Amino acid sequence: MRISSIAIGPAVLLWAGCAQAASYDCPTRIAVQQEITVVPAGWNSFEDQDVHPLTGVSLSEGEPSKRATLVPSSDRRTGKLAVTTWAFTVSSEGYWLSCLYAGTGMAVTLKLPDGVKSCRVEGDARFDPPSPTKIECR
Repeated sequence: MRISSIAIGPAVLLWAGCAQAASYDCPTRIAVQQEITVVPAGWNSFEDQDVHPLTGVSLSEGEPSKRATLVPSSDRRTGKLAVTTWAFTVSSEGYWLSCLYAGTGMAVTLKLPDGVKSCRVEGDARFDPPSPTKIECR
């Protein structure tokens, strides 16, 4: 237990010492319209009209289209709970939250308020990646 406390101590102290948290809720499902840009000769295409469930989140410095996805500062699992934390430095680009969905490359994104210092995502550890259940940024 002592080793575990030392390993996550800095992340817990960082989170505990910050200002009021803002909560964010990714849409649990999205409907998308996708199309194949070039259908190979002799083939046809169709849209299956499926709704895509939320499977994860990512955080990026700058607009997500720039593909500057950040690596978490800490990532731990305890039983059914997974907690992932990102700590940020000052950025002129700002930070963005992206909600990711199964079966599609489409995502929904949200620019976080300027001055945000960290984000913490709780998820269901029974899934890989853990299905997000709570998102808070400070």
